[in-house]
Amino acid sequence: MEKNNNLDSFQLCGVIVTFYASDRSPYDQKWFTSDQPTLADCQSFQAGVIQDLQKQGYRVEVGKQAEPSDSVN
Repeated sequence: MEKNNNLDSFQLCGVIVTFYASDRSPYDQKWFTSDQPTLADCQSFQAGVIQDLQKQGYRVEVGKQAEPSDSVN
């Protein structure tokens, strides 16, 4: 029996989304994550998250990278 050393490699891919109220104050923050095999696949996943949020009626603005928060409020 041959041993198969070919293992598929996946990396955790994610996007953090901060939700803002109409007065521009943040009220929620969520991680959307998925295992993806390549950077291009990760970027496609991230674009899909944005499209899904837009379909739900959210206005999406891509800004600078934010530091994740453990805050529950």
